This record gives sequence, C-alpha cells and structure tokens, in this order.
Amino acid sequence: MGTGASAVDVVEAAYIFYRPTRTVYSTELPPGKYDYIACLPKGNAEALQQEARKKFGLTAKREIRDTDILLVKIRNPNTPNLIPNNGGYESGTTFENPASGKWSGKNVSISDFLHYMEDLIKVPLIDQTALTSRFDFNLQWTQISGGNPDGLKQALLDQLGLELVPTNMPLEMLVVEKVK
Repeated sequence: MGTGASAVDVVEAAYIFYRPTRTVYSTELPPGKYDYIACLPKGNAEALQQEARKKFGLTAKREIRDTDILLVKIRNPNTPNLIPNNGGYESGTTFENPASGKWSGKNVSISDFLHYMEDLIKVPLIDQTALTSRFDFNLQWTQISGGNPDGLKQALLDQLGLELVPTNMPLEMLVVEKVK
C-alpha cells in the first residue's frame, strides 16, 4: 500500500527493488503523486507491475550490467570509532542531522550500514569487509552546501578504517523502460 507515492516509489514497490543507485531509468517517469493498494492473496507485485505498465507505460527487468562501484574494505581494523556491539543496545541506526556531517549507530549490521551509505554517496557499494558481527559507530566529517561525499569517504577511512576502492564490475541493476 502506498499513499502520495511518486512514480519511482510505485516502480520500486512493484519490482521489490529499493536500490536507487542500482536502478537505471531509460525514460522519464511521470510527475505527480499516486495511491495504490495491493492486497491479493498472492501476486501483489505482479498486479502492481501491470498497473505501472497501464498507468505509466513502464516496464522493468533485472539485468546484469558493468557498473562503476566502490568496494568496501577494511584498511585499519583497530579504529576507535568502529566498536563491536556487546548486545546491550536496541538494533538500528540513528542519524544526527546528516546535513551537519554527523552519523552514529548502535548495534548495526554492515549490510544496513552500507545500504544507507550507498544512498548518501549515490554509488553502489560492495562489501568486502568480512564483518559478520554488529557494531556501534560514530562518524563526523565537514559538511558543505550540497553535501560532501569526499569528506565522508575520508572520514570513513580515518575514523572507521573502511576504505572505498573504485572499480567496474558486473552488478544486478533494475532497468526501467517504456513499454514497446
């Protein structure tokens, strides 16, 4: 169910693909806000896909494409701001006004951390840290008008010991296009 959803939101829900940095739009999506309900016993995603096809004239498919990405590696495992969680906190990430350049979390998995990080820097990330336990972290960087992804990347290295290594490799993408 969605209310006041954008066409992008509808497409993400229809294809169960909530990764904007891994979505390729080969056509413009219509403006506006839309409401939808899918409450069938089964086949909700398929029904919503059919509605997106009728209403927007769009279809999408998962496809492997060579893509510029960042590999996330541990360069320094002994940083003071990446702390193994002892299980004493509730799960989840907290954010202190991302525009201010402050980010902290308690009992966070590396996959949740990287999913949010990917949205912040707008580049797909691939985990090569081998971190399996949950952790707490505190991160600060100098924020400038319009964001500062380079400052954030440097803070990741300096404060959390995580290095972002650019490369190009095959990655599953959702390709959205006009119905032919």
